[in-house]
Amino acid sequence: MCTAGDAACLKDYPRGVFRFNDGVGLDPYTRKPLAHGRRIAPVSMRERAAASREQHDRHRQIR
Repeated sequence: MCTAGDAACLKDYPRGVFRFNDGVGLDPYTRKPLAHGRRIAPVSMRERAAASREQHDRHRQIR
């Protein structure tokens, strides 16, 4: 994760409450999924689009 005060690192991780198994954004009070909430990759804890883009780039470098 990030070290204290590392603003550049912290911006990569969205704030909020997310469901453990699939990363769906939840309302912090009701724990119900948000209609237009963010979604994270549960393993990396980064936004789903950013995590997918990073994985795609990594595969391109390997080839």
